[in-house]
Amino acid sequence: MQIANEYKTQQTAVCSLLGGIVADYFKDADHRAAFESWYLERYGKPYQWKKLEV
Repeated sequence: MQIANEYKTQQTAVCSLLGGIVADYFKDADHRAAFESWYLERYGKPYQWKKLEV
């Protein structure tokens, strides 16, 4: 079970890192605008940003 625990630890680390990268990306107004434009074109409605309680 040692391998399974190490794998779980690595998964958690990677997910935390990826979440931080995505959060940093969307802090930039140009990146948010590009996403909103893509979303509107893709789904035909504006994206509604929601605050997350962490």
